[in-house]
Amino acid sequence: MPACQNCGYTWKRKETTLKMLTFKSSYRCPNCLQKQYLSAETRKRSSLYSLPFFLIIPFLAAFNIHFSVTLVIAVVYLVFYISYLPFTIKLSNENEPLW
Repeated sequence: MPACQNCGYTWKRKETTLKMLTFKSSYRCPNCLQKQYLSAETRKRSSLYSLPFFLIIPFLAAFNIHFSVTLVIAVVYLVFYISYLPFTIKLSNENEPLW
């Protein structure tokens, strides 16, 4: 779970998941209310984890898999991704560049 770089508060899973679903560039610590940013490493890693989701649909469509099966597989992957993401997050006090 991510920890605030200012006060050291370890965010709870529910707090982390709800904040990540807002898609904001900065998040406020629930304890000290200071702005926290996703680290560059976390942003790179999360984009790698989300890549298979966007490859599933064209890949299964190429093999003529029924749409309902494709949809179920995509939803299962999305649920797995959202439930796994809070464990991979690291926070930073400043917005780090990706390069």
